[in-house]
Amino acid sequence: AHAWHDCLQLYHKLESSHRTTFTANIVLSAMAKSNRGDEALEFFKTVRKPDAQSVLKTMTALIGMGDDHLDRAHEFMVKYGGSKNNDLLIDRLASAYAKTCNWEMVRRLNAGNGTGSFQPWTVLPKIGKGRTAYWKLGTFTNNKNSNDCHNFTVGLHPHRNPSKNGIKLLLVEGGTKIGFLLMKNNATESSLLGVFLDPNQRQRGLSKIFLAIWMTLCLEADITANTGVMNKPLLCLTLQHTFGYTPPPDKGVQVEIAPSTNAPGKIVIYSATAKSIAGAFSPGDIKREGLAFASTPPEPRGRVVHMKSCLFPPDDDDVLAATVAKVLSASGGKFDFD
Repeated sequence: AHAWHDCLQLYHKLESSHRTTFTANIVLSAMAKSNRGDEALEFFKTVRKPDAQSVLKTMTALIGMGDDHLDRAHEFMVKYGGSKNNDLLIDRLASAYAKTCNWEMVRRLNAGNGTGSFQPWTVLPKIGKGRTAYWKLGTFTNNKNSNDCHNFTVGLHPHRNPSKNGIKLLLVEGGTKIGFLLMKNNATESSLLGVFLDPNQRQRGLSKIFLAIWMTLCLEADITANTGVMNKPLLCLTLQHTFGYTPPPDKGVQVEIAPSTNAPGKIVIYSATAKSIAGAFSPGDIKREGLAFASTPPEPRGRVVHMKSCLFPPDDDDVLAATVAKVLSASGGKFDFD
């Protein structure tokens, strides 16, 4: 708890020639770890030649003092950052503001950073308050005469610092969030990072609908709907065999996926090209996804997909749009913007 104080005392005992920016930053780092913002600010003013790390560590110490000191951290960055206002400084401060749901400050910081990837949300209706709030994009309505109708709200929720960590596309049914799609966006593309559905909501065909809505949004915005590195076999299967996504040449691992004949609900994965494909999955993924691994080809044979690779949509947007329309039509539903 007093490491910062010990560092400061040692610093003052150094000969003047050894009180360099490097040694000063060691003191500032200790103060930042102890959330000693006031002390860091006073010490920073004594550093003869502060650098970008000096600014970052001092600002981090101010942030660590609590939400009430974020504006002080911002003022410090503006005053002392100068040309040192790099992406790391802005991302650190924007993430801190995002934790308090101060999205206006996040927007201002990222706009100043030139990312342009986080736009004002005031045009969208806000649902709820605080950290659980989200912004409504539209509604998916199922017109089928079915006991399992899919009627839900589609919304957006920023994931901490949106320009760096992504934005969640939410599915809300009856006021309850039942799933989200995490994506990272810029001016030209939306990169899918993962899809989560409440385990109680699986087997309803929601994944295809959810992906189709995301692709609809991308097509409307004229941006590319690609993915990050995909390591979920069923998600890879849906993207590649339903929507026509493909990996780059010679990338990823080719696997064969089939339903288990011995354990209902399990998915068998076989790969002739990987010695131990099981090592690519965490124990949590294996349990959650219901995975089993085979050393010989499954019988009956399954479908071949590529994993551990980014995936890209068809080159022709009209082809993707037609597939999306077909998926939504088959579900009996329609997505409407608010």
